[in-house]
Amino acid sequence: MRLERWMETGIDLVYPPRCPFCGTIISSRWELLCPECRDREKEILRRPARIDREKHYYYCIESAAALYRYHHPLVQKGILRMKSSEPWYAAGFARLMAVRLYGYEPAQGKALLDLSLEYGCIVPVPDSKTGRGYWVTGLMARELGRLVGLPVETKALKKARSTVRQAGLDREERLTNLIGAFKVIYPEKVEGKKILLLDDIMTTGSTVSCCAQTLLEAGAASVCAICLAVSEQE
Repeated sequence: MRLERWMETGIDLVYPPRCPFCGTIISSRWELLCPECRDREKEILRRPARIDREKHYYYCIESAAALYRYHHPLVQKGILRMKSSEPWYAAGFARLMAVRLYGYEPAQGKALLDLSLEYGCIVPVPDSKTGRGYWVTGLMARELGRLVGLPVETKALKKARSTVRQAGLDREERLTNLIGAFKVIYPEKVEGKKILLLDDIMTTGSTVSCCAQTLLEAGAASVCAICLAVSEQE
């Protein structure tokens, strides 16, 4: 453990931790956000985190939760930075999810909740954008799984065909666009397991619902969804 801490300290000296919202260097590795963003975080937190099924109409999913409200400049800028040019912020957002949603204690290196008692593995939603060079939800899932002690199956669920961009489509158009869009490559990785399905943003719930249906058809016992942010449907 001592060697691991020394290695972490060395990494921090070369690649100092930054606030995932604004990019400011954080002085302490135990802090998650810079002071300014930490003070503003209460504006964007969802309480409760559970996503209302009546507003998002997701299906094939037992429950869904999100940490932040997407329609806030602080959240939008942070996610845009992560998805467009700075993928290393995915780890910072994953740590926020671990701490805020599952009681992970950075100083102690463990979560208060033993998620292995409830879930079999984490499955990230496949990347919708080709040519980016990195997979945002895959990066987030690996870090979240490491922190909360859950295996991550990055090769279980894949895109089966190309789709048009979901942005600008209504709910029905999104569902139509995603019909047959996903497939399970290795059914044995999800068969009989309760899946924690991870996505970065939930808008209408169409993407996570189609992914969940595909996982259930491949033999998964159940699917719960977790997202970094949700677009509120008023």
